[in-house]
Amino acid sequence: MGQVKIRVGSYSKFLNLSDKIPVMENLEKRGKQKRNLMTAHTKTILEENLRQTTLRLNESQLAIGEAAGRESDWHDNAAFDYANMECDLNSAKLANLERKLQNPEIILPRQEVNEVSVGNTVVVRFQDKSDEETFTILGPDDGGKKPGWLSYLSPLAISLIGKKEGETAEFSVGEREKYKVSIVKILSGNF
Repeated sequence: MGQVKIRVGSYSKFLNLSDKIPVMENLEKRGKQKRNLMTAHTKTILEENLRQTTLRLNESQLAIGEAAGRESDWHDNAAFDYANMECDLNSAKLANLERKLQNPEIILPRQEVNEVSVGNTVVVRFQDKSDEETFTILGPDDGGKKPGWLSYLSPLAISLIGKKEGETAEFSVGEREKYKVSIVKILSGNF
């Protein structure tokens, strides 16, 4: 899998996913098929979205047939144009969902707490703040599904992965917004 260059604004960082994310260590050994890391919760949501999108695609295909019926003029037919647009959108969404669900790898709560990795819950304190915040580092499609869930590709998660309790991480969002966070506690995954 090698290195991935993460770029946020003018900030860029090379991230060796095989070193930083233990779950991904065996991806190269399994062949070149890319696995999509996700929680069981997110997989269920994506499967339901796939089902709903398939139904909407079927409905939009029927709408094309109805709008382009024998009696209609397809040249200036707004209903036909709209049905085609809906069909195209649903087809694209369906293909995206199928791709995400093609090779899912379910993330399990990580029990090791010696350093931050995918599957850990991390308590951090932002510089100049007194309150602690808690985040769980998960797959790309998990980010935002529940409060505190972060994608391992987010700038904050990238800066935390591989760090130990008590260490400080720095990350940027945009060109001017730079943050420092202290790792207060590394916990087993809580999801």
